Amino acid sequence: MGESLRYQLDNYLSLATHESGFQEAAYAALLRWKGSVWQRQQRQRLLVDQPELRPRFEQLQSASSKLATLTLDPPAPQQLDAWHRQLDDLTQQRENLERDLSLASVEFRESQLPVTPEQLRASLPA
Repeated sequence: MGESLRYQLDNYLSLATHESGFQEAAYAALLRWKGSVWQRQQRQRLLVDQPELRPRFEQLQSASSKLATLTLDPPAPQQLDAWHRQLDDLTQQRENLERDLSLASVEFRESQLPVTPEQLRASLPA
């Protein structure tokens, strides 16, 4: 799945860099992609420093994985209501776990903050 998404991002960036009106949006999309990778890396480092959070991290990873799988596999029309309920339940479970982890760990909370193109530009040396 990651390779397919990366391929789509690469194509989007290739097209967007040729159109001046889309360059900023393309840059923001790239930052979101890189940011999601960075967040996963930060979470892994946090587990080394705060091993007591491991069970909640594993639950969060499981819920996120199930949610991604379910989202990419819509059901037959007769099963749509159950599918929506399952999506809602998993989304709520993931949000609750993220909230709990944010309350338990300043590092986790800070890793969840998005980085904007402006913030990245401001942090680079002139």
